[in-house]
Amino acid sequence: MAERAFQVPAMGWAMRQGPFLLALAAVTASSAYSYLLFHTLAELFSIVVAFAVFAIVANAVLPLDRGHLVALGVALASVAVLDLVHTIAYRGMNILVADADLPTQLWIAARGLQAVAMLAILAHPTRRYSLGRLGAVFAGATAALLGAIAVGLFPACFVEGQGLTGFKIGAEYAICAVLALGIVALFRNRPHFEPQVWRYLVLALAAMMVAELAFTLYIDVYGLSNLIGHVAKILAYYAVYLAIVEKGVRMPQMLLARALAGERDARFAAEAANRAKSAFLANMSHELRTPLNAIIGFCALMERDPAATEPQRRHLDIIARSGEHLLSLINDVLDMSKVEAGRMTLEPEAVDLPRLVEDVGHIMEGRAEAKNLRFCIDLPADLVRCVRVDPGKLRQVLINLIGNAIKFTEEGGVSVRLRHHADGGRLRLSCEVEDSGVGIPGQELGHVFEPFYQGAGRPTGAAGTGLGLAITREYVRMMGGDIRVASQLDKGTLFSFEITVEPAGEDEIAAARPKPRVMALEPGQPAFRVLVVDDSDANRLLLKSLLATVGFQVRDAADGQTAVDIARAWRPDLTWMDLRMPGVDGWDALRRMRAVPELAEMPVLALTASAFTDDNARVLAAGFAEMVRKPFREADIFEAMERHLHVRYLYDQDARPPEPAGEDVGGPLGPLPADLVRDLDQALILGDVAAVDAQLARLHAVNGEAAGRLGRLARDFRYRAMRAALAAGAREEDTR
Repeated sequence: MAERAFQVPAMGWAMRQGPFLLALAAVTASSAYSYLLFHTLAELFSIVVAFAVFAIVANAVLPLDRGHLVALGVALASVAVLDLVHTIAYRGMNILVADADLPTQLWIAARGLQAVAMLAILAHPTRRYSLGRLGAVFAGATAALLGAIAVGLFPACFVEGQGLTGFKIGAEYAICAVLALGIVALFRNRPHFEPQVWRYLVLALAAMMVAELAFTLYIDVYGLSNLIGHVAKILAYYAVYLAIVEKGVRMPQMLLARALAGERDARFAAEAANRAKSAFLANMSHELRTPLNAIIGFCALMERDPAATEPQRRHLDIIARSGEHLLSLINDVLDMSKVEAGRMTLEPEAVDLPRLVEDVGHIMEGRAEAKNLRFCIDLPADLVRCVRVDPGKLRQVLINLIGNAIKFTEEGGVSVRLRHHADGGRLRLSCEVEDSGVGIPGQELGHVFEPFYQGAGRPTGAAGTGLGLAITREYVRMMGGDIRVASQLDKGTLFSFEITVEPAGEDEIAAARPKPRVMALEPGQPAFRVLVVDDSDANRLLLKSLLATVGFQVRDAADGQTAVDIARAWRPDLTWMDLRMPGVDGWDALRRMRAVPELAEMPVLALTASAFTDDNARVLAAGFAEMVRKPFREADIFEAMERHLHVRYLYDQDARPPEPAGEDVGGPLGPLPADLVRDLDQALILGDVAAVDAQLARLHAVNGEAAGRLGRLARDFRYRAMRAALAAGAREEDTR
């Protein structure tokens, strides 16, 4: 095997050199027909090789790294110019009328320049060269040698009838000595050469020495020693050519091929890692979100119990909020993975912007109050109200930024400011979240948006994944903006971002407004049968209890095959189907149900704990009517069933939809003192309850009706509506 492994590369090298060897044999054989033809072909071969080498190095400077092989290419091109003149001056060419001395002088000049150049270059293999400067040096040397020969300054080298002159023979030996020194330099500097390149260069110098020694022996320019010398020269030039090609062409190609293969392998590995990560995320999502669905869902179900005491409701609220917090941490990890995988998409819809911000404020103000922090949201009266934006992502950005601000602030407060402005044909929304907390060290500011980064200044107990700000930045960028941070230690931090939103209509907002809680089925409807399929006992019991509470007839199954059997016998009007179950899963159960003619049109709605939104397309393509994710809200379940069964509900009349902004005060407030309006507006911006009450007391003495109407809003802390009413009154006063 070892012998065979050695033979394969050798055979490959011989096959690659086959055309050259055939050409060399043909050129040599031509001497039998005409020595002049042989000489011309031999010289032209060397000249073409020299210019080919120069073309390679001139166009492959970077791969050759401007080193010794580049210099050799330029030197050989200069020598080729002298060889070209030597060829056309050769006896019998009848181009330049001269005796045999001129071509011999040109030969010695070319070989001398070649030998000195190779020694100088190979003695300093690590030197880097400028192609332009190098070309100028060798062009000057070539011109000087041609000029010396033309004006008779170059010594005679050949005398007709006598042969070579002493100078010519001595010059040949001197050239051999220089070439021998070049070989010595190659051995000394061997570590600086690739092995194959080094071998080719040693071969080239040895062949040049053979050529020079042969040229010390001939008397006739058509003699045998002259032929041997030219063949050796061809071998020498071809060896240099191979060294250049090996370094400048074959080795870069091999490196490129290896790089491409490595890139391909890396891509395959990355794709495999992504598949493994996706499988892991799918499993983690299912295993964590499924029990959370039961925790949060049963809390909501127990809140429906009218017999629940106030302490019990508080305990349920604590459980629910803890579950929501755990869900948010899980979603942070999943969302970051979806962003990295490019699976995160925007889901814009019409929203009431001030109300969305105020809802976030209501969520966060409890945290601020627990730390005795001042918390205020500054929404100008003219802030755009109806916009199209991804409400989930905007809400998460605000919660992340405000939550961080409260977390890292022990004294003072947190302020949130929103503004909007037109930017060409776009509407831009800007937001600032500022706190008076511990601040961020300057060396950490460039890292705060990195995934899993947690600064050294985190207070004790500041839990989190380190993903909140990374996700925030990705969300802001997805919404067409960017986020910035400025901070001073022990003074506070300011996060600011700007995103693009689209104007929306009032009718879109009204359609998107949530309905009150479903309490029961409206009388006079059929008895709707619903089948619940889930391998989790807790989740099955949760959904079954929720549906039975409002009046649906419900049966349940723990696996797909049982569900198919029940559906055949019972004929439900709608089926809720978990997708991941042992044995017959939800996908297979759906296919089996669709094979039963009586069940072919029954709506089957998918329940999944998957975190990936693009699973929705796959679910719908499989034949499911809709998909709802766990943990689900009651409203998600009832609204989906309303769409597919056209069922009518009775709602909790005490939980009416919130009234739209602008309908809070029932008309203009009338003229009010400008200083009082200014002071009241400032108190509203700061969220200073005592100052608001004081300004309302001042207002009561001036306009009791306006004070009463604003006071009703103040009791519900509806400060934005109060500011809107004050601004409307100011505008009305300005138009008078």
